[in-house]
Amino acid sequence: MPRLVDASNAIGYRKVHPVLLMDREANHSIYLTMLLQRLGYRVWSANSAEEASDLSAMAMPSLIIVTVGIAQTDDLALVERIRSDRRTASVPVIALLPEGDLIGEQRCMAAGVRACLQRPVQTEELYRSIQRIVEPNPRRNIRIALQLPVSLNDEVLDFAAGECITELSAQGVNVRTVRPAPVHARFTLRITLGGRPLDADAVVLYSSWSDSDAVQGSGMGLAFERIDPEDQEYIRHYIREKVLAGLR
Repeated sequence: MPRLVDASNAIGYRKVHPVLLMDREANHSIYLTMLLQRLGYRVWSANSAEEASDLSAMAMPSLIIVTVGIAQTDDLALVERIRSDRRTASVPVIALLPEGDLIGEQRCMAAGVRACLQRPVQTEELYRSIQRIVEPNPRRNIRIALQLPVSLNDEVLDFAAGECITELSAQGVNVRTVRPAPVHARFTLRITLGGRPLDADAVVLYSSWSDSDAVQGSGMGLAFERIDPEDQEYIRHYIREKVLAGLR
């Protein structure tokens, strides 16, 4: 059975960017905070302009997300204040607006907001917007950390010894193994996800080797070259359900 694990143990794990979330609605703030954490970001949460300003003064976030109510003057003023403050002027801002709030969107964009998303925000849309803004190599597909048995070229890796998939996305996997292959090597790959067997052809994008014989620290990142579109959509759905589990 797949087991969710700490993402920091995964091969290819990247820097965790701090995100400042400004949201006056307590329940929505809790939901967004947990969602952003599951997407791999460290979150500082504020429920007032003053608290958001104080947090920014203590440590600079990589991104600020502001939830704006319908034509809420105070929320829009906060966006303008963030963009005009020399300490935070260079920090990109995403505004979450009610559906159809064209006036709010126009004002936010005029204030220099990088993206305006409508509420309720879609998980993939939020993820891709953040990736595009803060990551040097943005991803389009959400990844989750897990431990999952895998076979490569019909050889089942030693799951008991720690050889397994450690990250999964709709575009590929990270595999921990004592025998990582060189870049451009190709494999046929088979996994069972949620009781469904999935097959794909994959190519190695990067590899890492440990200085010891231990499996920890050795592995490779594989991108799918061929996968059935229905299987790929199944993976995407599986990941979405894992990310949103308990949040709805």
